[in-house]
Amino acid sequence: QVRLWQNWEMVMGPDIAPLAWPLGARNGILIVGGEDNLALQELSFMTPEILERVNAFMDAPVFDKVELRLVMGEIGRAHVRTRPLPAPGTWAPILRR
Repeated sequence: QVRLWQNWEMVMGPDIAPLAWPLGARNGILIVGGEDNLALQELSFMTPEILERVNAFMDAPVFDKVELRLVMGEIGRAHVRTRPLPAPGTWAPILRR
């Protein structure tokens, strides 16, 4: 999954990458964040394409669902992009929003 996070912009392309970024994964679910409701609405229509691109990049059907999360406030896009992903098990505060 680290390879996916590192190559997210290339995998998603110019139409999806500006709207979303990966937050984590759990039980075959890719958790994707967006910074506002409009972005999440757009992304909701793109989830089949997101799944297709991600699984193609991974060379296997790793994920079977995309879950969208609204990420606002102190954990915004700039912080997610510039800081490493939190360790597994520490995503709960981020994912409850």
